[in-house]
Amino acid sequence: MFYAVIWICYLILASLALIGLKGITLNKNQYLLLSSIVAITLSLIVYEFGPEYSPDYDMFEDWYGRSKLEVFGESWVSLKDPAFYFMSRFFNWLGLSYDYMNFFFCLISISSLMFLLRSEKFRRYIFVILLVYYSRFYFVHDFTQVRFSVAIILSTIGYFLFSEDKYIKAFLLIIVAALFHISAVFCVIPLLCRLLPRKSLSMKIILVLLLSFIFLGLLVNPDVIINFFQSIPIVYNRLLPYLNGAYGVKATRIITTYFMLKFVILILVSTVLIVRKKDWEKEYIYLVYTVCISIILSVAFRSNDAIALRFVEYFAIFDILFFIESFYFLNKNYLYKKIGMDVFGFGTILLSIIWVLSSIKLFKG
Repeated sequence: MFYAVIWICYLILASLALIGLKGITLNKNQYLLLSSIVAITLSLIVYEFGPEYSPDYDMFEDWYGRSKLEVFGESWVSLKDPAFYFMSRFFNWLGLSYDYMNFFFCLISISSLMFLLRSEKFRRYIFVILLVYYSRFYFVHDFTQVRFSVAIILSTIGYFLFSEDKYIKAFLLIIVAALFHISAVFCVIPLLCRLLPRKSLSMKIILVLLLSFIFLGLLVNPDVIINFFQSIPIVYNRLLPYLNGAYGVKATRIITTYFMLKFVILILVSTVLIVRKKDWEKEYIYLVYTVCISIILSVAFRSNDAIALRFVEYFAIFDILFFIESFYFLNKNYLYKKIGMDVFGFGTILLSIIWVLSSIKLFKG
């Protein structure tokens, strides 16, 4: 039944993505209806099938049960993920099982994602974004790492609030996100990217340097980088479970369809940015910088998949927006003059099928 539901949802999203590429843009009321349907449906899937198929469900259920017996500040969970601890206390007080909190976390995550994508700029290709998110990230984030999922989307919204000069709201939201999972602090990376130059020669120099770091990272032994971070006490303490074997660790396979897609698009985009003399849209330049650095980090920590995958997964929303906006960028700048939306659509379908099949391998049972 679960696998049938997975593929039914996939077929619906894939069909809507192909239709959406014809130039359909939802109005605000239609988008609100879509958001409600998507958030509730995907949360119900987590509620119904999470206990049997989510690989991390048993661990989180154990944390949930122990939280009502623990005192804040005296337990590992309360110090590591305060939001999970207090939400567990609240749902325990209501007399509800972990299933309900799991549903609520997913509802927060998906609703927040739809809120982030509400602008007309994103609504014009919302179905493609949802297809990519569902096939590549939904089962890894919302179905498995629920608290990580909430932290990612809330801190990403915080970044976009910052880009709109809403600094107080952005700061508070990033703090809240960090209470769900400390990886929300990765938000500082795209924020720092906004300090990098975006015009003419300076931008080209920075891009060349970042691309050079990627190639250098592929050549350097990743253990050298791991050893460097172990020499920093505060970083070492947080990374200790990943380094001492408490978490399952192995080398990350770099050559994946996802990595190669991101890397190839980055090279194509960077070529246009470096070769053509033009002032580019600043938000897109910041997005390119962010993707560059996310690749550098995943390459640098590839010997430890528990860390490397954290970087890959954290930048999920940035990656998706980069994929979509880069296609329009390249089309506009003549690199893909003969490639239309149909090719883009069917290419997305092919990749999304591969990603769903890869996600299925994660399920227990």
